[in-house]
Amino acid sequence: MYRILAAFLAVSLLACAAMAAGTTAAYQNSFEQVWGTNLGGEVRSVRIVEAHGDTPSEVVADSIYLASYGRSGTIFAFSPGGQKLWEYRAGLLYASYTSPDGYTVSGAGPYVDFISPNGQNLWKRATRNSPVETIFDQSVYAADVNHDGKDEAFIGTNLGTHGNELSIRGNSGDEIGNAVFKSIDFPNVIYSADLKGTGRQDVMIGTLMYTPNTVSSTQAPAYSKPSSFKVLDLTGALLWSDPQETAVTAIKVCYAGDGTPEILVGSLGKMVAYTQSGKRSWFANVDGPVNAIDCGNLEGNGSLDIAVGAGKLYLLRDGGKELWTYSSGQINAVKIVDFGKTGKLQVVAASNSLRVLDSKGALVYKTDNYGIINSVDVGLIGEDIYPSIVFGSADHNLRVISAKKYCQEMAADDYLAQADKAYSVNDYNLSAYYAQNAAELYALVGKDSGKMRAQGLIDKSTRYSDGDRYYNLSLYYFNLNDFDDAIANADKAIAEYSKLSDLHKVADVQEIKTKASIVPNSAANLNLSKQAFAQRNFANASDLAQKAKAGFVYLNDPAKAGEADAIINKSNTYLEFFTQVDMAYNYTRYDNHDNATYHLNLAKRRYDELNDSLLAPVLENVSSTVNTVKRNEDVIVWGSIGVVAFILLLILALIGLVAFYFFQKGGFAKLFEVLGEYAGWMGESMRMRPGSKEGLKGLRGREGESIGDSFKRR
Repeated sequence: MYRILAAFLAVSLLACAAMAAGTTAAYQNSFEQVWGTNLGGEVRSVRIVEAHGDTPSEVVADSIYLASYGRSGTIFAFSPGGQKLWEYRAGLLYASYTSPDGYTVSGAGPYVDFISPNGQNLWKRATRNSPVETIFDQSVYAADVNHDGKDEAFIGTNLGTHGNELSIRGNSGDEIGNAVFKSIDFPNVIYSADLKGTGRQDVMIGTLMYTPNTVSSTQAPAYSKPSSFKVLDLTGALLWSDPQETAVTAIKVCYAGDGTPEILVGSLGKMVAYTQSGKRSWFANVDGPVNAIDCGNLEGNGSLDIAVGAGKLYLLRDGGKELWTYSSGQINAVKIVDFGKTGKLQVVAASNSLRVLDSKGALVYKTDNYGIINSVDVGLIGEDIYPSIVFGSADHNLRVISAKKYCQEMAADDYLAQADKAYSVNDYNLSAYYAQNAAELYALVGKDSGKMRAQGLIDKSTRYSDGDRYYNLSLYYFNLNDFDDAIANADKAIAEYSKLSDLHKVADVQEIKTKASIVPNSAANLNLSKQAFAQRNFANASDLAQKAKAGFVYLNDPAKAGEADAIINKSNTYLEFFTQVDMAYNYTRYDNHDNATYHLNLAKRRYDELNDSLLAPVLENVSSTVNTVKRNEDVIVWGSIGVVAFILLLILALIGLVAFYFFQKGGFAKLFEVLGEYAGWMGESMRMRPGSKEGLKGLRGREGESIGDSFKRR
């Protein structure tokens, strides 16, 4: 499984070199190497072993040293701090596998060793029937397949023409199952999982065809040749099988949200998914051999996401849909991890360097170039509550990188996101709580920009929280008719909202404050208007009632507004009564009986509307005054009529005397005679030219006479 074709390796190195030059990681400073050690040979396998009872967690790795005399391998175990706990010299090491429980299977050519979590050899068994048999390859695996608390060992051996076999041995070394394969069909990948939900695991085998060379008596792996995927029970009996177009290079069983298993098989250029009964459910094409598979729900939506390490990194959605890819050379190992325990998963991928990517495929962190990184594990080491990344590479080094700062920063980012969400729904107390947690974590990791953002949200949330608290208190006191406290708390709320420049909130609180100011004044004005009305001070009653009505209309209190309006109407009726009475009286002062009577009648109408006996004396007094004016006016009129009549009688008497005298003097005959003489005289005078000898001489009378006397004398 670890052998990569030379062509793919060359392409990987070139692609990786091209990528490294311009890559920027978002959290480059959030990961740090806490320790590392040189194991003297290429590190092919690493595992974080969880603590069991008194046995602390440890890091187990193998190291294979290739020399002129052959290969030599050693298994190492290290404490969380990097101190070597034990080492096991495995001899001619082909492959090793350490289970999560800490049991290690060492495939050392003619022998296989089973090593306990504390480094003790539990058993050693031969892997061939005779010394003349050549071992061309080995694959190993360990798991507690029957849930008895002890791991079983799986050993696949390629004996060339002597055949290939899978041996299943218990914790004591006894063989409990066996399967024999064709001489060219090597069990390249071994895996186990409980496919039926019975508590007992089934064994999965992916084969690799080896092509024999009869001349050199050797065999070479043929990754492009057909192979098969097989499912066996623990005895080695075949349950079902499916042919593959190329060699099987990786197997993983993932479980959907409902617990249904999905078997994922990777080969050269392809990913195939199976149901537990062996039915193909989907497939996806990839570049190069599939070296590693891991599963998880990166987006937190319940769907199964699959990370595939091949010629590049693939992220597939259940069903084979490609979500994204990341090119960084041949990917030898992948892990899907929730570093911050936030539900937002990351992908750890190993090629010539280690990379961490987020759920969208963006680069989070990248190490230096270490040649080829063969194996990666992620988990808790020692008492650390934050996961670490352990990886082994071709440069002989085992390295441990702490993700503590990244986890803290991720948690801070998540807290800040929750604070923003709470803020958006006006839950300011919760927003301030989350933002405070974010600020503390940002301070721990030294991210000042994040701390400033969190602190800004704390300040805003606190002010809104205080403003809302004062606003609610203002409403509380308002409903209790405690208007002074309502106004005091409204002022505090306005102060907080003003700092936030939230004019909408300020307007809301100002309305409460205005109401709190108006309500007591309106009530007081209504009571005062009633008092003024009772004291018959109708002008004040009307004015105060109008102020009260305006307040109650603003407060949307129609009952109180109607009560004030009734006082206004009745007060105004009284005022109109007195106005009309005054007008009537004022007109009597000018003896204007008609206008006085008009206004008196208007006053009588208001009097009838009011039906107030206290107004009767006023009305009677003015009525009497108007009647007096009427009598005085009548006297003047009739007296004037008498005077006129007397004058007319005098005129008639004078006319009679003149007539009597006229007729005594001859009457009209005498009058016509005189007029005739006068006309003749005037004619004669006109015939005389002015300036003549006579002129108007004839018109002149005697000396001392007027023309009229002369005329009379004639």
